[in-house]
Amino acid sequence: MDKVFRNNVCPWLRSSLLILVLSGTSALLSANGPVLGVQAGLGIPLQGDLRVTTGSGWAPSVGLHMDWLPCQSATLRTRVDLGTYPSADRTRSYASYQQSVHTRVKDEALGGEVLCHPEPLGEAWSIGAGIYLIRWTVDSTNTLTTATGSFAPSGSSKWTREGLGILASHNWNHHLETELRMIASHYGYQNLPVRFTELNLLWHF
Repeated sequence: MDKVFRNNVCPWLRSSLLILVLSGTSALLSANGPVLGVQAGLGIPLQGDLRVTTGSGWAPSVGLHMDWLPCQSATLRTRVDLGTYPSADRTRSYASYQQSVHTRVKDEALGGEVLCHPEPLGEAWSIGAGIYLIRWTVDSTNTLTTATGSFAPSGSSKWTREGLGILASHNWNHHLETELRMIASHYGYQNLPVRFTELNLLWHF
């Protein structure tokens, strides 16, 4: 299923988003804005290797965004998000030694989103899609314990991957907005699939 998504859905969605972003560039020159804002939220991995590398629980994130309003029925948004996931510890015992691996995952995302305001849903509701560049960082410590002592090398690995997302949001007033966002990406040396969802609170100045 993931292969079908990457080969068929992802190229179509990626091309559509790029067309929307490019066509919206000229609209930014005459759009109302930008409206600056901040956001904070909680995310959780849905599946894949990310759930193994991170601990259980929610992952907090914070960020900044700017909104342009080219028309009453659409919003163009650029955003930066910084997230950190709970650390994870895994231990395995062997005949002559014990191995413990401690990992912590962080992400830094730069993205652009197109939000539409369907008339049947009312002015307060928005649905949209986004494209992102995500910088994944995994800090790890690998502790090997034997009868003669222990050895604990540590290191950090980084990857930059593309991400695609869909979202829905509700504006409570001119300043406060809540957002549910789902993002699909990849990370790691093996380019493993990542799916995670976020519940965010946005404040517009």
